[in-house]
Amino acid sequence: MKNERGISVWEILAAMAVVSLLAAGLIFLKGQEDLVSALEKGERPSDARETLGERLKKDPNDLAAQSWLLRLEIEEGDTLSASRRLAMLEVKFKGSYEVESGACLFYMKNKNWSVASNRCNKALKVSRRTVEDLNLAAASLLKAGKAKDAKPILLEAQEKSPNNYKVLNNLGFYYLSRRDYDQAFPLFKKSIVLNPAEIDARKNLARAYFETKRVDDCVKTLEEVLALDKNDAEVLVNLAVISAEYLRQNEKAREYATRALALGLPPEQANRLLFIVAGKSVNVVPPPGSELSTPPER
Repeated sequence: MKNERGISVWEILAAMAVVSLLAAGLIFLKGQEDLVSALEKGERPSDARETLGERLKKDPNDLAAQSWLLRLEIEEGDTLSASRRLAMLEVKFKGSYEVESGACLFYMKNKNWSVASNRCNKALKVSRRTVEDLNLAAASLLKAGKAKDAKPILLEAQEKSPNNYKVLNNLGFYYLSRRDYDQAFPLFKKSIVLNPAEIDARKNLARAYFETKRVDDCVKTLEEVLALDKNDAEVLVNLAVISAEYLRQNEKAREYATRALALGLPPEQANRLLFIVAGKSVNVVPPPGSELSTPPER
């Protein structure tokens, strides 16, 4: 689907299709059951890294503590610390589930999809094939462009946990990548019903609406994302462009563009939004290789 100025849906919304990740299985930490329980629930106590660091001072070979600390470093974007810890663990505990799952998360975070899918597959082979393990492996394959390999893994995860909203989103992502909208739509919608705060599925649903020429529904869904996260730059960028170029709602477009610019954007995105703020077409000739929206992955 293109507008009259030739901006394709891929340029506008493709980068927004996102997979949902789950923690890579239960890693037991003796003596810190409360901390582990919180971490497994997705909570991140402010003193978690400090607590784990103190534990490692007493026993540097505590693999469970090392694994959790690696995961927190990855999540927080502390790439240098994470890469050093992973390299050390690769030497001491090569081939273990903790190392392979940690490497899987590390390379996914850094968007090295080919390496990530390889390491996630290794982690799956030495895992208990929990829903978390299956979902993570499938997510890495989807991002590496290996959708065919991801599908049976996702179906296994769905069979084990039919109402896991992240698995449903990822299965929907698979069908979206195949343009099988009849299968994708109900999966995204069910994911959102199961978890009303779900952002990933809403973004994928918005893209599905756009690709099926339901632009008004796309905009409504993106606005729902903003209600959950008012500072989502990629959503603001896309709303600005869609409002200006498809709906001809110039005031709305300028509002979205101004909010996005206030968050700080890469020069290519910022330059295009400045045209919207100035009331001009965004379809200027972009720098070679630039895209309309290149947001960070969720």
